[in-house]
Amino acid sequence: MITIDQLLTAPDGDAIFARFISNLVAMKIPADKWRAGGSGRLIARIASTVYSEGWLVVAQAIGAGFLPKASGPWLVLLAHYVYGVEAIPASFATGLLTLTNRAGGVYSYAPGEATFQDSATGKTYTNDEAISLAGGSTGSPTTQTIAIVATEVGASSSAPPGAIDTLVTVMLGVTCSNSAAVVGQDAQSDDDLRALCLAKLGSLSVRGPRSAYDYAIRTATRLDGSPVNINRWAVSSASSTGTVTVYLAAPSGTPDPTDVDAVVASIEAKARPEAVTVSTSGATAVAYTASLTVWCLASPGFDSAAVQLAVEEALLAYFTSYRIGGLATGTERGVFASAIDGVVRSADPSVFAVDGAIDLALTAGEVATDSTTVTVRPMGAP
Repeated sequence: MITIDQLLTAPDGDAIFARFISNLVAMKIPADKWRAGGSGRLIARIASTVYSEGWLVVAQAIGAGFLPKASGPWLVLLAHYVYGVEAIPASFATGLLTLTNRAGGVYSYAPGEATFQDSATGKTYTNDEAISLAGGSTGSPTTQTIAIVATEVGASSSAPPGAIDTLVTVMLGVTCSNSAAVVGQDAQSDDDLRALCLAKLGSLSVRGPRSAYDYAIRTATRLDGSPVNINRWAVSSASSTGTVTVYLAAPSGTPDPTDVDAVVASIEAKARPEAVTVSTSGATAVAYTASLTVWCLASPGFDSAAVQLAVEEALLAYFTSYRIGGLATGTERGVFASAIDGVVRSADPSVFAVDGAIDLALTAGEVATDSTTVTVRPMGAP
């Protein structure tokens, strides 16, 4: 009996070449005596390579018929044509940036005309709305907070608070800073897409299983058809009153109200059974404001700025996916200092101790956001 794994395992070119030679010898053709570099062996080698590549495509196509085995573009096709599920694409990092003018210049830019930069990563961002910044002075600066969007798609353009600090577009006397994280997401992973396909099955039931709510939230879209910017949700586990409570969070914390409305509509259309009331709201953001001192073993070539960036990026990634309501330990739930210590230590091999990590209590409808400050101390530094 042939197993699925055998069907999905394509032999490499060397194995096929050896098989070709063996078969030719069995047919009384002395292929094993053909000289290296000769035309006969060369033709057999080319045929083996082509055959191996073709076999690989066939194996992938076979795997595309099985949800646990399909991957990459084949999984996207399976999700679309069999489960009726669309893979979620990568998103551009978005957020708010505050411009502060301490000089007399007046600046006006249409959306997309001004560019800003994270000096640590080199990632750039443009204004997603018009800039109309009046002149100010040192004693009486003027400010404007604008929406910005990354120029490069994906999570790599995410920036922690305060990281977007450089004006590429020259505005004399103007500084910029993001008070909250600017967050983007990579394209949906294969594992997550498989989970979405399985959740779709729950939406076919009229009894409102938990997977139905999962599917409704994952597939909620805005009026323009784009997916909502929500990456976490919490659905109440039980109810004696027929009420299901759903909390939602975006990568940066509290979601946009229009995204919450889109999820409400999606749950109503795909998940809520009759005689059940669903209460859906955005989670309340609670800032994690610890001041962390990161102690490192300074070896030749040690770079404090690089370590600080690695730690800040690790913390940002941790908080942008941390569950609503936090983890539970006994009767306590929230963010725990021991977990933060682990995140920081794993960010760079030179880190050997972390001071300043604290616990943060969370309730069921609260979500932690990253507002940490990081100071790197090389061992032996004053």
